Amino acid sequence: MSRHGSPSIEKSPALSSDSVTDGYAWIVAVAILSGIAVTYARMPLHLPGHKVLWWMAPLLATQLLTRTAAASTVGSIVVLATTLSLGGRIAGGPFFAPLIVPAAVLLDLCVRLSERRNYSPWQRIVILALAGMLGNTICSIKQILETSATASSSGPTNDLLIAVASYALFGLIAGALGAAVGYGLFRFRGAAERL
Repeated sequence: MSRHGSPSIEKSPALSSDSVTDGYAWIVAVAILSGIAVTYARMPLHLPGHKVLWWMAPLLATQLLTRTAAASTVGSIVVLATTLSLGGRIAGGPFFAPLIVPAAVLLDLCVRLSERRNYSPWQRIVILALAGMLGNTICSIKQILETSATASSSGPTNDLLIAVASYALFGLIAGALGAAVGYGLFRFRGAAERL
């Protein structure tokens, strides 16, 4: 409202440059830690696509908490650089490792879509879980190429289906986990700031 009681036409204040810089600093920090986890953490699962839990879920949660644009894409590049510089493997090795970037771009697009359409938190979690599933399935291209090159009977085809399903399942879990944690922390932070 203006001084005379009529509605103001001023736009709401945009995010300050400090908060945007802080958001990207958080993304880079989480991405470096994720790259270290991808390289050195060992999970006893030994299933294809499980490393997505180390990079996609933390990046997505941080993006939703900080409300930083294109954060998953920026973070995935940092995860990729960190993992490869430490000698780790992600998405099938150095040649296929850049496949995590299109997966992150898909996440960024779905975050933006779900927030522009003002979906409920549950709808956003489902959308981001499905985006995580599709994104991690993109990362399974190495498995598809290796299996199709050696396919001579139904055995390798069954192995391929299991591998792709494993990538899809872990992507679904990572997307849902990252979205749930990100939105939960954002609500918690908002409630704490109102106190």
